[in-house]
Amino acid sequence: MININKIAISNLKHSKLKSVVTSITIVLTTCLLVSVGIITLNMVNQFKIDAVRTAGNSHASYTKLDENQIDMISKHSEIESVGENSSDIGKITVGKTDLTLFYSDENGFKFSNQNILEGKLPKLKNEIALDKEMITDLGSEATLGNKIKLKFNDINGNIIEEEFVLSGIIERSEYNIIKNDSEGVISKEFILQKDYDTSYKAIVRLKNEENLSSQEIESKVNHIAKELNLYNDSDNIKMNKIYLMSKKPDLATIVGGVVTTLIIILTSCIVIYNIFYISVINKTQEIGKLKAIGATKKQIKNIILKEGLILSIVSIPIGLILGYIISNLILKLLMYDINIDIEDILLIIISTTILTIITVYIGIIRPMKLASKISPIEAMKYNESFVPTRKNRKGYLEIDIKKLAYSNLFRNKKRTYLTLISISLSGILFVSISTVLQSVNAEQAVKQSMTNDFEFKLKYATYDYQNERAKIATNNPLNSSFISDIESIKGVENVNVVNVITCDMNIFGKEHKEGELAGFDDDMLNRANESVESGKINIEKIKSGDEIIISTLVHDILGLNVGDRITLKYNNLETAITKEVNIGAIIPIYIGSTFITSNDLIKNTNNNNYTQLIQVEAMDIYYDSVNNVLRDIAQNYNNLDYNDFKGELKLYTKAFFGVKTMGYGLVGIIGIISLVNLANTIITSVISRKKEFGMMQAIGMSNKQLKNMLQIEYLFYIGISIVISFVIGSVLGYFIYLEIYNMGIDYAVYKYPLIPVIVLILSSVFTQMGITYFIKKHFKMESLIDRVKYS
Repeated sequence: MININKIAISNLKHSKLKSVVTSITIVLTTCLLVSVGIITLNMVNQFKIDAVRTAGNSHASYTKLDENQIDMISKHSEIESVGENSSDIGKITVGKTDLTLFYSDENGFKFSNQNILEGKLPKLKNEIALDKEMITDLGSEATLGNKIKLKFNDINGNIIEEEFVLSGIIERSEYNIIKNDSEGVISKEFILQKDYDTSYKAIVRLKNEENLSSQEIESKVNHIAKELNLYNDSDNIKMNKIYLMSKKPDLATIVGGVVTTLIIILTSCIVIYNIFYISVINKTQEIGKLKAIGATKKQIKNIILKEGLILSIVSIPIGLILGYIISNLILKLLMYDINIDIEDILLIIISTTILTIITVYIGIIRPMKLASKISPIEAMKYNESFVPTRKNRKGYLEIDIKKLAYSNLFRNKKRTYLTLISISLSGILFVSISTVLQSVNAEQAVKQSMTNDFEFKLKYATYDYQNERAKIATNNPLNSSFISDIESIKGVENVNVVNVITCDMNIFGKEHKEGELAGFDDDMLNRANESVESGKINIEKIKSGDEIIISTLVHDILGLNVGDRITLKYNNLETAITKEVNIGAIIPIYIGSTFITSNDLIKNTNNNNYTQLIQVEAMDIYYDSVNNVLRDIAQNYNNLDYNDFKGELKLYTKAFFGVKTMGYGLVGIIGIISLVNLANTIITSVISRKKEFGMMQAIGMSNKQLKNMLQIEYLFYIGISIVISFVIGSVLGYFIYLEIYNMGIDYAVYKYPLIPVIVLILSSVFTQMGITYFIKKHFKMESLIDRVKYS
């Protein structure tokens, strides 16, 4: 009786190389799959958490309401709960932080994902709730009951001085920390006492959220507004789109995870198939003997299946542990918290185990069928040039090392082609993914908002933007004296000024009120010319007012293209000017405004224009000293933001670093699988031909000639696969780059992945050197007689 389990275990012990290489492949496959699963699910969960942190967990809000309308909404049968907020009633700048004052009840506060650390929200007219940082900035202590004096600009344009009592200490949100903003909550009694003409906002959550899709929630919200006759204008209904989007998985993350999983499975299947195919070919005589003593086709298949399952049982747990460790390290590197429940981790482990077993099974299906079809008679005659069909053999009148190598490579064309395909597939993925990662350009991302070394930009400090913009025209900190002082600093080469004018725009027949048109000087227009996406910047036509430039953002949102015409309406002193202009060019730059003209044109309007920002260029050797001086100057202005190019570049580089690390991690493991496959193919081929090599050396082949013949074979695999990888991978990588660029990632700049390609070549060469050393050492351990006797 044939014992399948014993034969499978014996085969694995006998073919240690196959067992080790297959185990490594299964470990890497499992490791990758569990890592992708954990990282993908964590990013989906993080997306939900970030959505709540950013926008709260409300479904929608109804704006511009009175108290009666809010009461009607709260009593509606579809509404689970309602929060109430007022519009902003005042603003103040304290140090470098902007404080906004408004009213909110407890639900409104909770729905906005804001927390009360101590005390309560204001109820009495003289109460206020602030965050600890703002309390400190105001020169007080974060103790409930303390009196705090505020002097702020209210919605009527008046400067108000009030003394409040601290009723609550609230937490400053992450978003406000980043934006250097703060929020102060006052009571409704205060608003009523001051008789502010403010409107209220009802923040709502619907009942049965778990049973509703995002579209159904939006439909219900609109239906409630219509049923209660709240508005004729749906613009006053604001859906919490960030939160609603988080209810459904992030499509890009899910697609990325699925595609990565398929790539891993496909690559691993080919490698495992190749390993077992070579093993079956090399064991043809053994399989023939088993069939001769009565083994059935099913038993032969089951032997190979058992081998795959045994290796899977040993390797999968190792891969799961490694994958869990690596995914946690990657998430920490990306500065993500681990946000996965134990149930989800168990689900990922079970799914990964099943997928890995399926991968192994797919990889061994064909070798199982091939083994089961081997005939005992043909097996006895097998000499590794075995093929299912007979063809006339072609020989050579004269033989040399090159011809021998060529003959060895193509005695089993299927194996050679499969090896090339599997290695090339990994190489293609390596080159194409590296192309995309290399093309993500942090410097270009910064240049979309800064074309020079340093920047001063106006920061609005009051509630009334229109009045403040009017006042800035006559009392602008970015005045000629300020600019002259900057120009006089040692090391400063140039100062670019961006002026802005407020104007109405008619685009495709629709009026857009209070738009802004930014003016660039000639130097900035020439810089912008370097990054034109479509059209052409004709400075003369822009200066004459016949053409303007738009950003890619306007192109994407409003659908404007080069050649389209829009109408601008603005005042020049007492004269109303209406001018039709042509879109001359589209650029991926967002400085001052998304609509750009010449500074000369804006200055000629005589009024209603002001300097919104200046950008400073310094000589390289003076960059740090100029930066220090400008940063000190910025500390003296509460209404100016200051940025330096290198500082912004560090922030963007850090943000992109995590994504690139994860991408190169995937590419690296794909590369390892490819090299393992190459090593397995060559070593297995050499060991299976030991007898043949022994016979050739017995009739006169030297060790050097044998080494040269094998090196030619290695170079064939490496050379052909690298050429295929470079050609197809480069083309595929470029098309993927174009696709992500057209999707709106316009800071991507095509860059051929030269360094990754060099790394791939060197890795392949070192692998070949390692294999050569292994074979040389292996052959030294055996005598020529032992090799001739090998079977």
